[in-house]
Amino acid sequence: MATNQGDRPSTLPRRLDDGQLLNLVRERPAGWKVHELSSAVDKLDLSASDQTAFGQPQPDQTGAEEAEPFGDLRLFRRNFLLMRQLFQLRRCLRAERAGDLCISSMDIRFCQPVPATVAAGTADASDTNDASATSLPDSYDGLEAYYLEEANYHAANQASVQELLDDFWRRLERWRQRDAALAAWDIDPTLPYEAVKQRILDLAKQHHPDGGGDAAAFRSLWRFWEAYRDRATAAPRPATW
Repeated sequence: MATNQGDRPSTLPRRLDDGQLLNLVRERPAGWKVHELSSAVDKLDLSASDQTAFGQPQPDQTGAEEAEPFGDLRLFRRNFLLMRQLFQLRRCLRAERAGDLCISSMDIRFCQPVPATVAAGTADASDTNDASATSLPDSYDGLEAYYLEEANYHAANQASVQELLDDFWRRLERWRQRDAALAAWDIDPTLPYEAVKQRILDLAKQHHPDGGGDAAAFRSLWRFWEAYRDRATAAPRPATW
């Protein structure tokens, strides 16, 4: 369940203003991965003071983190600031009915406003898998709560960040394998979950042995579908890279 932590006064810096961030997200309708968006933010003309503020330890936070300001912990902090701002921006867009953001570490994109019932959190759970026409308010509440809680930024250390980083690279490799498998079946990887599901069901009918199809192709397709479905419905994790 989402909290109101993001509405409280914060001492954390912002990587750029909301207008710049929204414009950047909208430049790629197919969506960004968080490390891609973070790199794009870095390429914008930002002030030297802003650059220094990104992910650096606060004056009262000295120790191991300060000895390696450009390591994994700093990368975590930079992405934390970005994801936090994205969730705050999404709240503003929803409040103004001006659009929506689909947010995960592997897929960040601008979406059309969700129906009022979905925005209120009353949508059926099956609707949360469609990342094209709507955002994912229910399944991503836990992720939103994580980034809107400022204490999570300060509590991170090298060990916890390394664990998240290892998990990220595993998920990124699975994501690449997913895209390759979709391409092998001539399925557009940018399609929403329900459209991919329907396409796979159509292919399953085509290749089903009872209809004269290829049994090996059918088994391969079904194994892929089970893996795709499980990953699509898995709980999201914080973005690290």
